[in-house]
Amino acid sequence: VELLKNYLSNHKFKNDEEKHQLILNIACLCSINPYYECMSKKYYDKYVHMLIDMEILNLQIEEESYFSFRGINMYSIQEIINNTISVSSPKTFNDPLDPPITLAAKHIFKDIKTQKDEQFFLESLEKVRIRCFVPAKDPKTKEELEPYLNTLMWAHYANSHKGMCIKYKLSPTLIKKTDKTIGIFAAVEYPKGSFNINSRDSFEFNECFLTKQSEWGYENEVRLIYFNADNSDYFQPLNLDEDNRIEAIYFGYNCSETDKKTIKRLFIHNHTVKFYQMEIDYNNIFQLKFQEEPNIIF
Repeated sequence: VELLKNYLSNHKFKNDEEKHQLILNIACLCSINPYYECMSKKYYDKYVHMLIDMEILNLQIEEESYFSFRGINMYSIQEIINNTISVSSPKTFNDPLDPPITLAAKHIFKDIKTQKDEQFFLESLEKVRIRCFVPAKDPKTKEELEPYLNTLMWAHYANSHKGMCIKYKLSPTLIKKTDKTIGIFAAVEYPKGSFNINSRDSFEFNECFLTKQSEWGYENEVRLIYFNADNSDYFQPLNLDEDNRIEAIYFGYNCSETDKKTIKRLFIHNHTVKFYQMEIDYNNIFQLKFQEEPNIIF
């Protein structure tokens, strides 16, 4: 183990994949001996950290405007008051198949004899937190998406149109990369057809974290995938700042006047945030439209 650790520290690797594999080998080797179990967990954390790090150049999205559909409740209000956004455990998601990595983990380790490997790897994976957004533009085509006009998103994620859609200006600087923390903004893919994990023992990053059933394609989702080796809470707040902030809030068609006043009061000293009210477009009742509202509270 010590020889491998020294090799990891001093060797000049041909590529990141070679280094990544050695980290996995060290983690697996340490798991065999109970004396090294703590070290094994540490190297599985390194393995997951590097799993994300290797994809930043390939998948990182620079688009600055993202939308988040929310109910108006204690959690969304706390985020506004504390000037944060929360990333959450996939265990809180409404789709048990999302993300596929947890289902594929045992296949990745099917040739390894000790059960500790799967256990420790899953423990490290459980430190991954995700926040789901819709970008202002399609990451591939750059087409304007206008997410606030998506009636399904309002119905599914904004309390049946009673909630709000928050427009954020966000950038990769939101995540401070350290030895234990790392994050990436990347677009979700919605492939058609089956996704067979029984016949495979390796998976690409986007398959593990950025793949959903094609039926979810209306979401046009971009994910903030965040890893913190020291975190165990299901929800973790990330601090906003001048480069990462709320730009506008769209109120749902069924949002109450009381909820609208409550949200506006939270920005009483911030006159840069714009407010919009969603309305039915009577030229096409299957569409929504919006109009700007004053930020003055009467």
